[in-house]
Amino acid sequence: MNQAYSLLEVRESGSPETPLRPDERPLQRVLLWPPETQKWHPKSSGYFFILQGEGCEEDLDDLCDLPTVTERSVLEALRQRFYDRKIYTYISSILVAVNPNKYLPLYYNPKYVKMYENQPLGKLSPHIFAIADVSFRAMLSRQRNQCVLLSGETGSGKTESSRYLIHCLTALSQKTSSSGLDRTILGSGPVLEAFGNAKTAENNNSSRFGKFVQLNYLESGVIRGSQLFYIL
Repeated sequence: MNQAYSLLEVRESGSPETPLRPDERPLQRVLLWPPETQKWHPKSSGYFFILQGEGCEEDLDDLCDLPTVTERSVLEALRQRFYDRKIYTYISSILVAVNPNKYLPLYYNPKYVKMYENQPLGKLSPHIFAIADVSFRAMLSRQRNQCVLLSGETGSGKTESSRYLIHCLTALSQKTSSSGLDRTILGSGPVLEAFGNAKTAENNNSSRFGKFVQLNYLESGVIRGSQLFYIL
């Protein structure tokens, strides 16, 4: 993140590079993608690049609201939120979770399930319960299967996130049923971990297998069972 960049103005192919001073701000910006931009601005006219603005000091729940979206600005925004103990951040409808490597009781208080219930995505602070609620409501209203994909490096918190996701999805169903099925579903996790987890350089309890958890509901939203498929 400390790598320095030189801003150049490209006039023609093969011409020498001309570094721009920080106080120079070209007035014209041309996108190099999509390809259609080539028609709007021929190569003969040269390409102009705008200096990257200062980092956004405002705390944003959605990284799409960043004034300048670059790798550096995204990582800096996530870093600042992490220091403020905000481990969740949206990128539109995608939820980015930064592993705090410790339990945060405030984040997973049972009252949070109720707080995020029937709330549009983005109305409240980013949270995995919001993703669960939106998926649950979409399933009921559209009567169609919904899928939540968890991806990340080893030790990033995918297994723990899946637990909170399942906890919220089963809790939303418990309004019309109290079969205790949620405890059975969540209780299967430690059994699988006992056989399929191992210590790695990044994680003392890393899952060494992939999981596909399928929750089955009635049309009314009552959970009726679960299936788990694993990939070694």
